Formats: sequence, C-alpha cells, structure tokens
Amino acid sequence: MVDVNKGKEFLSGLGITIVLLFLGYISNPVLGQFSWFKLMWPSNAYFVSIIFALGIVIGLLSSSTFLRQLASFWTMLASIVVLFLGAIYLYVFPLKDGLSIYHYIDGVGIQLLMVYVFFGIGFAIIQGLSAKGGRTWFTALSYVGLLLFIFSTVGGQHDYYKMKMLTGTDRAIFNGVNYDKAIYRTPFAIKFLNIVMQDEPAKLIVVADDGSMVSDSLLGPSLGESLLFSINNWKVEVESYLPKAILTDSGYVESSKLNTIQAALINVSDASGDSLVNGWLSSGMNDHRPRLLNVDGRNSLGLNLPLTTNYIAKIRVFETVTNYTDYEIKQDEVLKLKGWSIAVAGIDERYGSQTPVVDLLLIFDRWIELKYIGFALLLIGLFFRIKRK
Repeated sequence: MVDVNKGKEFLSGLGITIVLLFLGYISNPVLGQFSWFKLMWPSNAYFVSIIFALGIVIGLLSSSTFLRQLASFWTMLASIVVLFLGAIYLYVFPLKDGLSIYHYIDGVGIQLLMVYVFFGIGFAIIQGLSAKGGRTWFTALSYVGLLLFIFSTVGGQHDYYKMKMLTGTDRAIFNGVNYDKAIYRTPFAIKFLNIVMQDEPAKLIVVADDGSMVSDSLLGPSLGESLLFSINNWKVEVESYLPKAILTDSGYVESSKLNTIQAALINVSDASGDSLVNGWLSSGMNDHRPRLLNVDGRNSLGLNLPLTTNYIAKIRVFETVTNYTDYEIKQDEVLKLKGWSIAVAGIDERYGSQTPVVDLLLIFDRWIELKYIGFALLLIGLFFRIKRK
C-alpha cells in the first residue's frame, strides 16, 4: 500500500506537471517564436548541464524541507513519466510523426519539465548520497541513466537529421532538405561522379490479347544468353539484340544516349520450320511503350521490363575545395562518414548509367551512442537496486 505522504507527494507532483505543461502550452506561441526551446548542439548540452549542476550545488548548500519534497522521487514521478514516454517514442520514431498528442507538450512545456526534472534529480542525488547504503549509489546510477536517455532523445531531438540531397555531376552540393522541409548545410560537400549499373537482360514472354502474361513457365532465357530457343511450341531466332537502343525513323538502333530501352529483332517459325512472323520487340520503359509482335492472332511475343539488379554510385566528398575523397556506395548499402549515414535514395533508371543526378539520403543522430549508454545505465541501476532490497 502506498504511504500517505508518498501519495500526497505524487498528487502534488502531478499538479506541478500539469501546471508546467499548461504554462508551456499557452506561452509556446509567443516564446516559441524565438526558438529558444529548439536548442541544438552545443547549446542543449550546456543548457541541461547547467541545470543539473545547479541542482547539485543547491543540494550541497541547502537542507530545505521544501526542496527535499520538491525533489523527491514521488513528486517528480509524473514529470519523469511524461519525459520518459516521450523519450521512448522519440527513440523508436525519432521524427515523431504520427503522435499528435506529443505536439501539445513539445516546445516550451517540455523544456519546463526538463528544467524541473534535471534540477530536481541533481538535488536528489546529492541529498541521497549523504545517506549510507549501497542502494543509494544504484539509485543515483539510475537517475543519471534516466537523465542521459531523456537528454539524448527529448533534449537532442533537434540534433537528428534525415535529409535528401539531389546532387549531380555538374557541381558539389552542401545543402540538404530535412524531413521538416528545413534546409541545412552539411559539414561537407558532395558531388556525384557516375554510376555503374548492371541491367538484367530482357527475356521473351508470351502475352495474351488482354495484355496479360500467358504463363510464367513460358518465360524464355535471357537474350544475352541464347539467340536460338523454343517458346510456346515456336522456334525463335534472335537476329539482333540491342541492350541499349532508341527508336528512329529507320527502326531501332544502338545508342549511347540517355533514356534507352532494350530491343530485339526476331524471327518466329512453327515446329515444322515455316516462318510465322518477323519483326522488332522492345521492352519499353517509362515514357516508351513496349512493342509486341503478334504471332498467331491470339498470342504475341514481348520483352519483359528490364530490372536494375545492382548499381554502384560513385561520389566525391569535399572537406575543402582541394581536400576531397572519392567513395563508392553500393545498392542497399550505407556509407558511414563522420557520424553521417549516407545511402542512395533513388536514381532515374531511364538514363541508366548515364544519369546526371542521384538522390542521396543523409541521416545524422549526434546522440545515438548516448541513447544506448543512458538506457543501459538506467537498467543496470534499477536491476541492482531491486536486487539489494
């Protein structure tokens, strides 16, 4: 059963939490214009360190009963729960999308709670350590872990960046568009050099009149592998295969230009060897419609869309105009650079290996290690404190 004094302390703490959140909510439209609550490195580290240190100093100098009650665990519990739940959410979803209720306590309100909790825990740690017993040290360890976790998530939420950067071969870019549409400058500039792509060779397919594939089992071998094979009881001879082609007035021709397609000139004959049809097929892509070849009035031959199976993007990262390093980023891989995670977000497959631009995804979380450390200290402290009871 909860002690009566603890119950009173919790209710008073709940009242403090509600008042602080309400004050923050009504003052946020005014104070929020100055953006003092959106502290980023190093201001946020200075801010919470000064508050915590102030609590420690006052804890050393004061023995006020009022401050002891204000900084007791049961009084701070409601504020700690609000901050901890917000920290857990931001830890799992650092962009805090979809949790509309959190926006009501974001801003000034959340900073007021942090001022109260960081000051109170600083005071409580010093007061608690004056008592004897190993459990007090584990309580202090839990408090420190909690503060680190809250700071690295709630206090450091504006140190988290998830930016898109569209960079090309013409110049280096050092600006990215963040998830909140804000534009930030990165500590380096990135220039796209080129991309090496490996396209899967097109395969012959049998297409019905309604445009559907007749059967997956009727998928022929890759054109780059064989020039004479059978499909749907037809004999198909590939007279010409162009992995990169464009359509001209005189037909399909091989091209090194952008936005190419795959095309093939084929001759189809029946089982007895009599020719049925001869003509061009094309895979089609984006603004190019595929070209089919009708064989027997019911079914046609076509080429399936080529798939980009692998690519390697090459970029140049500039620290200064003359100091740069070239890197390669493989498909579905991440480049780690100075705390940043850089990956290819998208390419324009119409242009293939000659694409002039690439869309990069840049993610930076300054406090990622501190989140793990803080949460680990919190669990260790709680475990040993409970074990020693």
